Amino acid sequence: MGIYLSACKNKYNNNICYICRNSINKDELVTCTRCKINLHIACEDTYRHNRNYCMCPKCKKKGTLGGVWAY
Repeated sequence: MGIYLSACKNKYNNNICYICRNSINKDELVTCTRCKINLHIACEDTYRHNRNYCMCPKCKKKGTLGGVWAY
């Protein structure tokens, strides 16, 4: 699923989902590496439909979405 990011919180939009506008827990977070929006994993799955690739709903770039995992 896109590029793995190392940060736990995206400072640009306070972890609010771009699609549903609800807050996101860190274990549900997907971020666009290009435009820095955040999405819930479930919202991204719904938006993706049956495509075999991820595409940002804002900037429309393919392969820019990535999950955030804390190690």
